Amino acid sequence: MGDWTIREARDDDAPAMARLIADANPNMVVTPASWVHGRRIQPARARALHLVAEVDGAPIARAHAGLNPHTTTAAAGFGSVIVDPQQRRRGIGTSLATRLERHLAELAAETWTATFFENTAGAAFAGRNGFAVERTAVAAAVDPRSVSLDVAGADEAVPASVLGPEAVYGIDIAGMLDEPAANPVDPPPFDEWLDDLWDEPSFTREGSFVVSADGTPAALTLLYIAPEAGRGLNAFTATLPEFRGRGLALAVKVASLRWAAANGITQVSTANDDTNAPMLAINARLGYAPIGRLLTMRRTLSTR
Repeated sequence: MGDWTIREARDDDAPAMARLIADANPNMVVTPASWVHGRRIQPARARALHLVAEVDGAPIARAHAGLNPHTTTAAAGFGSVIVDPQQRRRGIGTSLATRLERHLAELAAETWTATFFENTAGAAFAGRNGFAVERTAVAAAVDPRSVSLDVAGADEAVPASVLGPEAVYGIDIAGMLDEPAANPVDPPPFDEWLDDLWDEPSFTREGSFVVSADGTPAALTLLYIAPEAGRGLNAFTATLPEFRGRGLALAVKVASLRWAAANGITQVSTANDDTNAPMLAINARLGYAPIGRLLTMRRTLSTR
């Protein structure tokens, strides 16, 4: 193994970063284009640092950290490290984590939150670095071609592209405020939401669906896809509070899975907080099977 070095990330790291992230988190959908996009549109107030470790010019690890731009909690930092399994136990992860901690200290962050797909090495590394589990989520996946439910409302659901971003934004923000989270959510303004979701390269407006009730767009489900890998991510499903209990969430999810099956997607994954019993029940009905857990871990940082 050659010597390794650390530098700031560049756009031409995208293919390697997409592979690294997808391998580390089978619940994630990431493409080179979406990785580049995500770095470019991060709000300036996040003051994010993106690092890459490389060996002989080949990227073999990544790390990023900054301030959470979408929370009401002051000084809430985020950050994560991923190292290629073949390159571990060389001090790369520790060096990257040290660089991230220094950056967060410069930002006066008081906490550091990281979310990752549970694995023995990752959990042990986080524990050694002072992190404790804050929340857990069930990650699950289904082959959309196996979903044959005929439910009321699914045929009436329309693609997000038909309704346009304003209607989708309204439902998304309402659901976001109810979603269990490590930090209270401060929803993004519409222009940031457009950058972050609507214009994200892996987000499919045609495969994301909305269903109306009483003439009002009432429920939605959002789908991201990596067509070349046949993978999709059902990243979020929400129903306006006044329309809950009518089966609308199930209807939009069925419509989206039908679209995925018809468009070459052979696996759709999702993740839900352990406490979200209604959505876990819907996913079980659709045939989602657990593939692991997402851990959200937090560490308190010194403010001295």
